[in-house]
Amino acid sequence: MIKRQTIERVIYTANVVDVIDEFIHLKKSGANYSALSPFTNEKTPSFIVSPSKNIWKCFSSGKGGGALKFLMEHQRLSLPDAVKYLANKYNIEVEYENDSSKKQEEIDHREKLFHALEFYQILFQENLWNPQLNRRPMEYLKSRGFTDEAIKTFGLGYAIQARQVQYDKASKGGYKFEILEELGLVYYTEAGQTIDRFRDRIMFPVYTATGRPTGFGGRVIDSNTSAPKYINSSESQVYKKSRLLYGMYQARREIISKGLCYLVEGYTDVIKLYQKGIKNVVASAGTALTAEQIRLISNATKNIVLLFDSDSAGMSAALRSIDLILEQGLKVKICALPKGEDPDSFSSKYDREDIENYLTNNAVDFIDFKSINLGIDGTEDPVKKAEIIGEIVQSIAVVPNFIEREFYIKKTSKTFKLEERNLFDALAQQLSRNQRKETRKFTPEPPPLTADKNETEVSKNQDSLVIDVLSNCMKEILEDLVLYSSLEVEFDDIVNESSSSPPTLEKRSYKVYQKIDKIFQTENLKFRDPLDHNLYELLIDFCNKEGGLESQHLNDIGIENPDYTSRLAEIQMKYELHTLGDWSKYKVVVPTIEDGASTKVNDDLLNLQKLLIQGKIRDLESKIKKLDSNSENEAYQSERGTEVLREIVQYNDLKTLISKKLERII
Repeated sequence: MIKRQTIERVIYTANVVDVIDEFIHLKKSGANYSALSPFTNEKTPSFIVSPSKNIWKCFSSGKGGGALKFLMEHQRLSLPDAVKYLANKYNIEVEYENDSSKKQEEIDHREKLFHALEFYQILFQENLWNPQLNRRPMEYLKSRGFTDEAIKTFGLGYAIQARQVQYDKASKGGYKFEILEELGLVYYTEAGQTIDRFRDRIMFPVYTATGRPTGFGGRVIDSNTSAPKYINSSESQVYKKSRLLYGMYQARREIISKGLCYLVEGYTDVIKLYQKGIKNVVASAGTALTAEQIRLISNATKNIVLLFDSDSAGMSAALRSIDLILEQGLKVKICALPKGEDPDSFSSKYDREDIENYLTNNAVDFIDFKSINLGIDGTEDPVKKAEIIGEIVQSIAVVPNFIEREFYIKKTSKTFKLEERNLFDALAQQLSRNQRKETRKFTPEPPPLTADKNETEVSKNQDSLVIDVLSNCMKEILEDLVLYSSLEVEFDDIVNESSSSPPTLEKRSYKVYQKIDKIFQTENLKFRDPLDHNLYELLIDFCNKEGGLESQHLNDIGIENPDYTSRLAEIQMKYELHTLGDWSKYKVVVPTIEDGASTKVNDDLLNLQKLLIQGKIRDLESKIKKLDSNSENEAYQSERGTEVLREIVQYNDLKTLISKKLERII
């Protein structure tokens, strides 16, 4: 178990902009950075990163926090994995509560899987670089044109031919068969013998975006064998082929820098292009392209060039991928290689400059690609031409941005000399068809209240509305506590010296947290949301001990429970989504939220008190109704009724006083 001190050191050291920029492309936006959400499919950026607060918030998904929370949410890392990743990045020593032998027993199942994969990766590499063991695998790689630098960069290795030597070493290292079997590294024969699954193969490790091996692809060396050319790791808790891209760990920074990603099919395609200096390249490797893989690319760039084999299978794969990419809001081009070439063979024949020139000059958009590959120029059949145009319109219809759709329609019109009006009609029909195909789940709305609803039901709806208003008001108070806890403010205190004299408001100074705590304790208030309630109690506890909240305290609370980090980030970043430009250069002073903090906090608490008073008035009115129904005389004729009516008058006076202060209509 990682020591708390290590986690604290990681949180205080990690720069949130530096960490997030490794995974998604951030743009400067005033004092902050922004990006399209990596968690949802959106058109307008709602992902905000604040360097000054060292936090991020995604307003479309509701997620937020610091660098540690981002790795846990975006990369699906466990807390220990995220801590270790940041510790490695910032050269922080990871300290554990127990010794290594106890730690091995306490790590969770996911961590055990990663540990086994890391062991095998090192073992495979040792096998490859050990000339006394077998020279053949290295000679094979050299004959294919792989350099030592590329072999090391991509962590290539070799699985030896023996049936269970690798398993024996792993077993001696403490790795259990069940873990290795789940990862697809070993299996049982019918005779009960344990066999290594990867034997006599070049091993290509597939990494997570943070650089941990998550699975392997193994390629045979002997081309004459009847064994499959490639076999891959089994799907496991840590290896989901549909969510991974080969080479993304090595290519991410270059993709962000170039603003472009080349997408190929195989491991060797990636490595050979990388060797030639084309480093912004990844592969789907072993699976048809998926929406999850496209979203991985979209975190780094919105521009993809498909670079598949020139054979019919490669072209078919390109055609299948186009709509999927467009649907995710990315721009796609397709580059067809010369006949008989694939990215591996093509990059072996030419230098970097020639390759880059070819890719630039021969990459075409999906309209040109479909028209060429579907054969529109090779037919005079109007029906066939209409089918091809229809396929192009189908692709345009999945583009989420309507302005881009218009440009594509205009290009199609110009390319094929067709009336724009007819193409727009065809697009409208296709959009309608797409909409009908979508399966949507609607939550039925409650029926509106009608005259025949009984009084109890109406009352319940009114009570529900009141509770919602009060809950929202209390959320505002929680925000005030986080943002301004130690600020000293002159509050309007309610003073009610006697039942015979009217209430007044007097100015009294408190720290924000003191005034909030006083009202919450007096009224015995609790939040509807358990997370907010527990967070409030933690914050008040910190304030009472420290006299207010600093950023360090908020980080400490995040360490206590990572679920709090998103809520805290939401509060801290609430006013960052829509920021004004830099008007200071024009000598124009723009007021900030801090400038009006005193007024805001005072008004929020007065509003809370007004809502509580309204609630008390409703309770007292209910008592009057009960007195009326349980007595032959009207309520005001009884002593208890008179007392209740007097209380109602006093509370109404208070409500009037607060309403005037807030300058609101009663």
